[in-house]
Amino acid sequence: MEKVFFEIYGVDTAHGFLHEQRYWLTPEPIPIPVLGKGLNDIFNFYLEQIRQSFERYRKYYIDRMKLR
Repeated sequence: MEKVFFEIYGVDTAHGFLHEQRYWLTPEPIPIPVLGKGLNDIFNFYLEQIRQSFERYRKYYIDRMKLR
């Protein structure tokens, strides 16, 4: 059986600005204020957030998709 993957959370600059997307809420990008920090510091912060919160984000996404 083939595995199917879904994007449930992301942080990038694909829309021309630094943002996060919480797909269990909306596909719309949510701007992230830089506030004088370097992109490397911001990247590391969000990478750690994903490591710590992935299972919670996954649950939010699965629960939300059950409503559709």
